[in-house]
Amino acid sequence: MKNLPKDYFLDADDELVEFLESQGEACIKEIYQSNTVNKENGYKLLSILIVGIGSSFLLLTQRPSWISSVQGLFSSSHGGHCALSI
Repeated sequence: MKNLPKDYFLDADDELVEFLESQGEACIKEIYQSNTVNKENGYKLLSILIVGIGSSFLLLTQRPSWISSVQGLFSSSHGGHCALSI
């Protein structure tokens, strides 16, 4: 492509030029739509990630008193034999 003469495309007919322009416009439109969808999906994934990190942080920083309460609830309701292993 580097060695093509300057007048190589001068004899292209109007139909070919219109076809190539329409193909280029369609390609640009598809890329724009794809970028828009990817951006929206990226925002959704970022929101899910932030919520997951926040809930994990809250779960890890809270006092573990609720764990012992749940264990006590299950062990006392079944006569000391817990059906669920926690």
